[in-house]
Amino acid sequence: MATVKIPDDDFLCPVCLDFFKEPVILECGHHFCKSCIDKTWDSEDIILCPVCRHELPVKKYTVNRLLSKIVDTAEMTQQCEEAGKPHQEQKKECVLQSHECLEHKEPLKVFCQEDGSPICVVCTMSSKHAGHKFQPLQEAVSMFQEKLKTAEAILKHRINNLNEYQSQQEDLISGVQVRKFAFFCLFAS
Repeated sequence: MATVKIPDDDFLCPVCLDFFKEPVILECGHHFCKSCIDKTWDSEDIILCPVCRHELPVKKYTVNRLLSKIVDTAEMTQQCEEAGKPHQEQKKECVLQSHECLEHKEPLKVFCQEDGSPICVVCTMSSKHAGHKFQPLQEAVSMFQEKLKTAEAILKHRINNLNEYQSQQEDLISGVQVRKFAFFCLFAS
């Protein structure tokens, strides 16, 4: 099975040009390190996306935990490749990159539900996995993809609700500030 290589620059912040640290996404869809976008915005009068220059009404972003996990895996893979022969603690992470069981040198075709990890057919017969439940790897992938789609829909709904709530709160704050100013003007004259 051929592996799809995602370019490392997909995991790099366009500001610091390093792997994302606590990645956040702007409403225009671009990702940055949280600290990088905060520093960029602190030095600007107008809130813009540094990539597409889209003007944003407020300093707002969403933390992207999924991207954070993917970047961590990419960093680990890069370390495995740079190390040549992986250290024992890196082997588990490197196995996902190779699509091959490190112990039996067989392709990973089965998903162990108890361990939550892909294994080879030989591993299913080992004492290490005795009594475990297995399913074909593609079924597990499909199942997790459906779970991710459901979670994504729920999160999008929650984000929309939070955006509406934030907008309502900003309107309330504006109203209070206007009334406060009018009250001040009334008594100042």
